[in-house]
Amino acid sequence: MYSRREGPLSHSVRMFRRVVVVSQRSKNAIRKLSSNAHNRLLDIRERVGPHNIVKLVHVANIFGLVGICQDDMLVLRSMLFMATGTGLVFNFMQLKPAIVPIGWSALFMGLHLYQIVDILQDRNTNINLSLREELLYCKAFLPYGFSPRSFKQLKERANLGWKTYKKGDVIVEQGSKVEETYFVTNGSLRILYQNSCINKVHSDSECGHWVGKVWIEEKEEDGMTWDVSVVADSDVTAVKIDVQVFREIIREDPKRILAADKLQLRELWSRLDSMKHAQHENKTKTIQKVTALQKRQEDETRSAYYNMLELALVDGIITEPEEHILSEFRRRNHITQQTHDELIRLFK
Repeated sequence: MYSRREGPLSHSVRMFRRVVVVSQRSKNAIRKLSSNAHNRLLDIRERVGPHNIVKLVHVANIFGLVGICQDDMLVLRSMLFMATGTGLVFNFMQLKPAIVPIGWSALFMGLHLYQIVDILQDRNTNINLSLREELLYCKAFLPYGFSPRSFKQLKERANLGWKTYKKGDVIVEQGSKVEETYFVTNGSLRILYQNSCINKVHSDSECGHWVGKVWIEEKEEDGMTWDVSVVADSDVTAVKIDVQVFREIIREDPKRILAADKLQLRELWSRLDSMKHAQHENKTKTIQKVTALQKRQEDETRSAYYNMLELALVDGIITEPEEHILSEFRRRNHITQQTHDELIRLFK
């Protein structure tokens, strides 16, 4: 606050002068520090030899080349940081420092350093998790690129609830409001549409399975409902997650959006595969039923023809009218001559 003897304008002028003095002192200190550093680098230049300083350019390019060949973003950022820093030292060791390249190099080093710190924080695994929380992270989030920090936020903000369902229990009812999404850690499910089973999903202890639309980039309407029912087909263990909080956490970070897109795409392919598998099973069962029915019909036809032969051979011979009836029966029921001969031999 300014005193009663001075007005707001005088106070502002006095504060501005202080700022100018402080900035001038800081500028002088930076110049002095820069000058001292430059002098020390010149001493090193003289000791090493000016012709050897050019090798710093090769070192910087090697760092950059190693970096761009890496898949790991942390290694890439680290190598580019080293390459930029080596280039900065080279420019600073000239007899007349190249100020503009030095300034840009310092800016790029700062950006790389910020990204390195951010990646290290994302990869920080020093998070207190119980055994089942760790298993949930490894199965439901880690394969798609969610960082431990993202899972920690989800754990703290969303309502994670483990629940066990008995066979026949309704997990999700068609038409109900979407409030949670589910990750099934173990058990089998039946997916029903208007009380008709359209798919079956089995989750073992190694992989697990998501239920519902985990992530849609566009903002959902509050009235969104389930378009299918989900019923436990065996004893099922599942984790309930507040879907709105989950999607809010995803939208906070582009990296999480990318990971969620991978998750959703993977789940869509998984559902298609399970539907194809279910269709294949239904087709196989249908073929088996048809085959069994055909076999039953063949057995019944064979048994009927055997009885006809038994009646015809009561007197020891097959008369011409009997032969005509038998041949007509064989034609209509596709009985081969080989089958006829086999049955005749049974009476000898």
